[in-house]
Amino acid sequence: MPFAWTECQTCRSKRRAYFTMDELHQLAEGTTLLRFCAFCHVPTPWGPVEPPRPPDEPLPATALKPLGPTVLLIDDDEDTLAVLQRALVSRKFHVEAADSARGALAKMVNENFDVVLSDIHMPGFDGQKLFLFIVEYMPEYRQRVMFLTGDTESPDVQEFLRRSGCPYAFKPLDFDQVLGKIQALLAPPGAGQAPDPTPA
Repeated sequence: MPFAWTECQTCRSKRRAYFTMDELHQLAEGTTLLRFCAFCHVPTPWGPVEPPRPPDEPLPATALKPLGPTVLLIDDDEDTLAVLQRALVSRKFHVEAADSARGALAKMVNENFDVVLSDIHMPGFDGQKLFLFIVEYMPEYRQRVMFLTGDTESPDVQEFLRRSGCPYAFKPLDFDQVLGKIQALLAPPGAGQAPDPTPA
């Protein structure tokens, strides 16, 4: 289905939205459409921020994937971001960093990441809300998320991690453990599984 990059006229958040051809023509003419905003939580007018693009149109050269797996780091702690970014870059990962979930979403709608590595406790729009947004609006990322947290005691956090099914690591971080879980996310489905012993 065709899509366009759109902007909420109330909170100015941006996201990729799918439209019918008739709606795309309206957007191309500058018309705003009434859509539900996951940030404002109210129906609000949305307008185009760039010309609509059919789904089969080649991506621009600037959108070509860089060499090496791409990882998006999300944490409001600058030290954690800096340490992880240096460690992953040294292992030939292409790394982008965001100090908030909202900042991360702005990157996710414009770039494609192989892994999203996010803290859970952040001010306002936290890691749990980010994950719910991904499940609802960006399901292609659903199986690419890993969480970090220093909260080892909260029943709510434990329940969230269990329900999400995402890999996670506790702070202080063991980088080898984090790296192993990132590599597991990057592995093709079924990789590393023992073959079925049942004879053909």
